Amino acid sequence: MKIKSLKLKIILLSTSVILFFGMLAILFVFFEGFSVLKKQGIQNLSEVTAVQTVALSTTFENARTRIDHLAHNNSVTPYLEHSEAESAADVLRHFELNNRDEVFSVIYLMDTDGLTLVSTDPRFTGNNYEFREYFQTAMTGETDVYTAKGVTSNEVGYYFSAPVYSASNTIIGVIVGKATPEYIHTPLEILADEEEDIMLTDDKGIVLYSKEEERLYASLGELTEEELSNIEDKRQYEGIKIESLGYKPVKEELDKASTTSIIEHDNKTNGREEIISISKISEYPYFLIIEKDADQFLKSAYNLVTRLSIFIFSMVILAIIAIAYYISKLLKPIDDLESAVKSIGQGDLTPHVHIKTGDELEHLSETINKMAAEIESTIAQKNEVNKMKSEFISIASHQLKTPLGAIKLLLESFHDNGITKLNKTQKEHLFDVDRLVKQMIDLINDLLDVSRLDTGALTITPTQTNITHFLEAMIEEAKLSPELNEAKLLFNTSITKDLSLPIDKSLFHQVISNIISNAIRYSSNKNGEILINLDQDSQGLLISIKDEGIGISEDKDKIFSKFFRTDRAKKLFTEGSGLGLYVSEMIMKASGGKIWFESEGYEKGTTFFVQIPNAGMPSVTGEVDITKRMHKQYESIN
Repeated sequence: MKIKSLKLKIILLSTSVILFFGMLAILFVFFEGFSVLKKQGIQNLSEVTAVQTVALSTTFENARTRIDHLAHNNSVTPYLEHSEAESAADVLRHFELNNRDEVFSVIYLMDTDGLTLVSTDPRFTGNNYEFREYFQTAMTGETDVYTAKGVTSNEVGYYFSAPVYSASNTIIGVIVGKATPEYIHTPLEILADEEEDIMLTDDKGIVLYSKEEERLYASLGELTEEELSNIEDKRQYEGIKIESLGYKPVKEELDKASTTSIIEHDNKTNGREEIISISKISEYPYFLIIEKDADQFLKSAYNLVTRLSIFIFSMVILAIIAIAYYISKLLKPIDDLESAVKSIGQGDLTPHVHIKTGDELEHLSETINKMAAEIESTIAQKNEVNKMKSEFISIASHQLKTPLGAIKLLLESFHDNGITKLNKTQKEHLFDVDRLVKQMIDLINDLLDVSRLDTGALTITPTQTNITHFLEAMIEEAKLSPELNEAKLLFNTSITKDLSLPIDKSLFHQVISNIISNAIRYSSNKNGEILINLDQDSQGLLISIKDEGIGISEDKDKIFSKFFRTDRAKKLFTEGSGLGLYVSEMIMKASGGKIWFESEGYEKGTTFFVQIPNAGMPSVTGEVDITKRMHKQYESIN
């Protein structure tokens, strides 16, 4: 009977356990994750509804506050008490002055009988609106907002009313402002999501706003005979036939919704499952309703959970493969032990097992080795010494021969063929090596400059230089940059072209070159302009370099710090030591000048300013220029 190996048994057992618990994990993630994400989605919908409710509440409150403010105006009360003709114009002028932003399509003032005395729309003057609920509510001393179709304007609007009190605190009239639907609905249009349908309804469930026009002035559910009769008696929606949308559960929820509530609704009209969020607009008789297709609502959750499940399943498969591999590797010493025991049993005392697993297998191998050593200690020791010597010679020979052979072949190839005979790949490699060496030299030079500057060993050797010609030469040099693309370098100066100052050409070239290089490198508009301007005033010679680049909006106080580069600069250009501007600032400080920049922020460009004293750069004697010494050493190597 053939016995299965221990290795195979362990692998099969481990695989079965991992698959079992892996599938449990997938099922748990799928169902629990789906449930959690669904709840989170509903919570997000509830939060969105709350935000939009606050926006609508603010809109209503602003309109109501404005009408209440008008009701307490000093010109309104005297007019109602005395009805002087000239004060009517004052009242009307005040109405228009407070409605310059056209929140209200019309503002009018009524007496206690409902007769309109003054109106910004002449059509309303002389009409009696005593039958309107907003008038009746205001006459009780309460401010009110009411939605209705105007009998004069024939347009639906939001009527905000407030009582007007006399000096003796009695109601002597009512002021009304009819807000345009556009003003009330603006927050809904701004915050609307394409995947959602937002509705605004009154307390009877009549839709006042919806992206679907066929829903306007329809009722969420069936209105009772009493509700229809009340609407007709008050001529609220005169001439509009109010039909039901079949949202009976939603309408029922309006009667008890005090805050935001969520219901799931089976829409019989389109056969879709919908998630509906309902929220009352503060103390106003309106409700915000957000309707979302359940399939779309849960699609993102389903996709995420599915991806997680696939990921877990993939990890399970990889885990099985990895465990099988490591079990095979872990149990491999057993084969070595078996082979060693067989050899010893046959009288061969030479085999030794070297297992370094740190467990029982290592201990067993040591026991076997000790047993063989005790049987034939002398032979075992001799064989061990010979084996160790052979291994050392083999390793040493291999380790030395391999690199020496490779170096020899490379040198022969270079000297026999010559550089002109290098193939394309070799030349590319040589170019890469040269480029990398140049980068290292540049970095070393920057570090050496930093060292000289930090230790005060900088040498400044000024010579009389024509500044205009110097800058023109630098601009021509910069135009050769491959990074310039289609950008234009422009030079402008207001000083005489024969102006010369003592400057250290090398150091000043380094400062200006750093700034121009950055302007070219970080220019977001490759077809833009880089303007270099030269001026002079009582403070000194001023050079400005303005670009249309990415601008500086973060960490402005760190721009001249050592090794600092902004995150946006790192993304655009990965190479760079972050020492250029630091070195430039230190050079200008040592020269008695200064450097600074201005930028309005991201994508708004940057302007760097460099100022030299009118006396020029002073002569400073430092230690030996170690940068030049490094250059000479490098040239001697090459």
